[in-house]
Amino acid sequence: MNKNNIGSFNLFHWIGEQKDWLTVLLSLTAILISFISLTYQMKINARNQEREFIKEQRSQAINVSMWLSSENVGTENPNVTISNSNVNAIYDIFIFSVSNRSSGTIDDLEILTKDGHDDYNKYVQYIEVLPPGNSKIILASQSSMGGEHSVPEMTFKDSNGETWFRNKNGNLDKVESLEKLLPKYKITFPLTQYSKKVIYP
Repeated sequence: MNKNNIGSFNLFHWIGEQKDWLTVLLSLTAILISFISLTYQMKINARNQEREFIKEQRSQAINVSMWLSSENVGTENPNVTISNSNVNAIYDIFIFSVSNRSSGTIDDLEILTKDGHDDYNKYVQYIEVLPPGNSKIILASQSSMGGEHSVPEMTFKDSNGETWFRNKNGNLDKVESLEKLLPKYKITFPLTQYSKKVIYP
């Protein structure tokens, strides 16, 4: 074998090796892209499932709301309307009066017993079961001045056993059950002591 043949042979051999490495590199790149694509798709699917779960979990709670609406019903003059637009009842409804300047979080419950006030029960209403439709209650107002006034907030339990908090601005948050929640704010049991007249649909 002459010198030229040796040089030609080495060159072709080297090119062949490079082709093998290129094939391997392309294969690894394709595998990596497939893995990234699969991971991304799995994250999207998980996110969509989470959204659907949250939507399903909130499906009953979003149909419960309340508002101030003074009107005469016989000799009564209820000032709060509670709307349950579901086909199912809701349970353990705890409505309380707060200032329109309150934080709008579940910590508004601490306002009721702030500074050791022991007359908070008059600013609270408890309803064991609330049927579908618009029900009306009378809720005492906190003292107000300088543009400050009382607004209602509420917690309630849906038919799935989840407890929710609807704040003064209509925002909805999932919270602990009343049994765990109220003792944190020194609000005593039994809850029935806060039960007052409810004008049902």
